[in-house]
Amino acid sequence: MTTHKHDPRTAAAAKGWAVLKQCEVHGDGVQAPGFVTLCNNGSVHHPYVVHFFNSQDGGFHSGFYRADLIGAEAEYSRQCERMTRHHARA
Repeated sequence: MTTHKHDPRTAAAAKGWAVLKQCEVHGDGVQAPGFVTLCNNGSVHHPYVVHFFNSQDGGFHSGFYRADLIGAEAEYSRQCERMTRHHARA
């Protein structure tokens, strides 16, 4: 469980973003615990971004920016599958 300081919705709101979806990724000793997030960042050209939110440092990492929600949701699904498959809780 994350602390308030390291919550993806709180961190996104501080940037003026909105988290549309999130899926939890359990840490495995190499990969930090966190969430794959799909956010609306308010950009005119690429308003949707899929990031890994690190619950330990409170940062958003590895952004995949998309102009449309359909493409962003597809990337979100790919990243959730990839991250939860490789970093599943034992």
